[in-house]
Amino acid sequence: MQPPFPVPALGRLAGAALLCALAPLAVAGDRIMIDAEQQRMLGVTLVAPVPVLEVPGARHPGMVVVPNERLRVVSAPQAGLVESLLVAEGDRITIGQPLARLQSPSLIAVQRELLDARNLEALAREELNRIRLGVKEGIGARLELDRAQSAHAARVTALTQARELLALSGMDGEAVTALEQAGHMTTVITLTAPLTGVVLDQLVTAGERVEAATAVYRVADLSALWLDIHVPVREADRVSLADTASVPATGASGRVITIGRKVHEADQGVLIRAEVTENPDRLRPGQFVEAQIDCHCEVGTVFRLPRAAVVRNQGKAVVFVHIDGGFQVQPVEIYGETGDVIMVQAPFAEGAAVAVSATAALKAAWLGIGE
Repeated sequence: MQPPFPVPALGRLAGAALLCALAPLAVAGDRIMIDAEQQRMLGVTLVAPVPVLEVPGARHPGMVVVPNERLRVVSAPQAGLVESLLVAEGDRITIGQPLARLQSPSLIAVQRELLDARNLEALAREELNRIRLGVKEGIGARLELDRAQSAHAARVTALTQARELLALSGMDGEAVTALEQAGHMTTVITLTAPLTGVVLDQLVTAGERVEAATAVYRVADLSALWLDIHVPVREADRVSLADTASVPATGASGRVITIGRKVHEADQGVLIRAEVTENPDRLRPGQFVEAQIDCHCEVGTVFRLPRAAVVRNQGKAVVFVHIDGGFQVQPVEIYGETGDVIMVQAPFAEGAAVAVSATAALKAAWLGIGE
């Protein structure tokens, strides 16, 4: 009788003992009936599946991105000349800090509109006060008072609009107030930082003429970053919100916040986005990294086993679960692999044990090899 699997490494006596152990094995469907003595002769050892709550995933390419809400573009509110740049790429900035100064002759016209609106509002207010006093003394008409109130309200609205337009043109509240009080106009626009963070890009040079809305700087708050990872569709289906994503080489990590619905044509991957809040300072926007997603599991659904416990047959994976009088063949789904450890999904009962050695012999008996 030929052995049901190769035994070249066994001596003649050991091989004969193994054949004797295999010869009487009974197989009933997915059960292999084998008594304790046969298990001892085969050298079967058992291990208990260890439940896990988090499965380390495979590593995939990722890119570090600045979250949309933390990114700002500082642009020229009016056409003009870049007089001076006060910060450069890589500089740290605080909210309100001056970043650049522009010379903009067109700012004069906007300031003149504000001064005109202020003067007209003052005249309308004086007229309203005069008519209100006359009505109170009985020498004015009520209709005239209503018209004066309406005219004054229109002038107040025009003044408010002129102030807002000047603010959009680059003048802060203090400068607008000083203009209204003193009437002194300026051609200088100071661009200030809209947030506390870092200058990502300087997009113009000193002495350059720019049009309105020309981008001068890109700035960002880097206290939190996004990690955009492309994951194969099959693995993406296992990812859930709040799973952990990390960059093992840096120690940066965070939680998954987005699971894309689109499959990208270039790599047939699905976008998984994580918000990095742990050690984000170890990453840089635009950096390509090797990222890992650790999936959270429900209790009692995913287990850790030695790799040797899992046997493959025709593209499927099984383990041999110990039962009274033998073993039960249990299909499993591979959930992840790390070194000599494998994560499987299977309905193991409490106290279950699986074979971790002599699995080739058990597989041979199960498949009827050498009968």
